Amino acid sequence: MSTHELAEPFERLLADACPPAQVRALERGGDARPLWERLEASGFVDTLVPESAGGAGLRLADAFPLFVVEGRHALPLPLAQTMLVRALLARDGIAAPPGSIAIAAQTRVALDGAISCAATPYGLVADWVVVALADGWRVLPTARANRRLGCVALRVLCHHLAVLRFGGRAKQSGVETDVTFATLYTLRDAKIAVGREYWTREEALEAVGLKE
Repeated sequence: MSTHELAEPFERLLADACPPAQVRALERGGDARPLWERLEASGFVDTLVPESAGGAGLRLADAFPLFVVEGRHALPLPLAQTMLVRALLARDGIAAPPGSIAIAAQTRVALDGAISCAATPYGLVADWVVVALADGWRVLPTARANRRLGCVALRVLCHHLAVLRFGGRAKQSGVETDVTFATLYTLRDAKIAVGREYWTREEALEAVGLKE
């Protein structure tokens, strides 16, 4: 596919879907979903995703003409970032979440688990944001984030597992008992939000998508 064949239909799409009036409306806080839905339906969002995963399978250099067109139309959505993240997730066999994805320029984690992403490009409009943490990078939803100009603040749920084992011999029957309980506490803002009990440690871990 030539540069012209790739860029021309994208140029026509943005000329129709993203005129200057639409850009100004989104910058004033308008609904970005209709524009993103058109981009999604066009297939350009999956340009870098391998063909085996349903994408076009193009290289980053091949997609450069799209980025030029995106800049020329001042597209107020993280298309290039979403394309890149989707390609990386597909490479690892992970399904990408629906919606647009921003990439945090910097990440700060507070003691209570709150994550602040200052100066995140497209942070006010993105559906998801990629953050770099000590144990790797994560794609986190922004639906409940505290978003303001220059910063996206997210909350991450933390889990604490307590395993208790009771053993002994009944006074009257003399029967020996050995019972184990696992209590899983879900913490939000350093406070216990939910507590659930399970018969085994494995069941508790499985409830939050974890394993030994």
